[in-house]
Amino acid sequence: MPPNLRDIVPSMFQRRLLLLLAVVLGIAVILGLKMASLTIVQGADRRQQAEMALTEGYLIPTVRGQILDRKNRILAQDRPTYDVAVKYRVISGQWPYERARREAFRANRDRWPELDYTEREELIEKHQARFDAQVRG
Repeated sequence: MPPNLRDIVPSMFQRRLLLLLAVVLGIAVILGLKMASLTIVQGADRRQQAEMALTEGYLIPTVRGQILDRKNRILAQDRPTYDVAVKYRVISGQWPYERARREAFRANRDRWPELDYTEREELIEKHQARFDAQVRG
């Protein structure tokens, strides 16, 4: 007895479902490859650019000049000003501690797990003076 043709040929719904799954899988693979490229191949360069952007200073030239009334009296004029932005972690003292902890860990990576809390804090204090000076100066 020959098999039924409906049992052999997939239905139109099944073909469309397989096509949709193939498209979704293809998009996921493309996004995964792009993510790997950004993190593995370009990660170090992009991290360095981001850190440079956090500490880079630049001047913004004035473009407006003076504002005069109809009798050529000065209503407003440009004058140099400075805008300074400081992160709250720097003001609160969190930033020097975090940086000192990171440096202490890097310097003592091999024995860090065996150190107790007080020994770790002593190592952190040794490194923290440099970062406190950075915040003050």
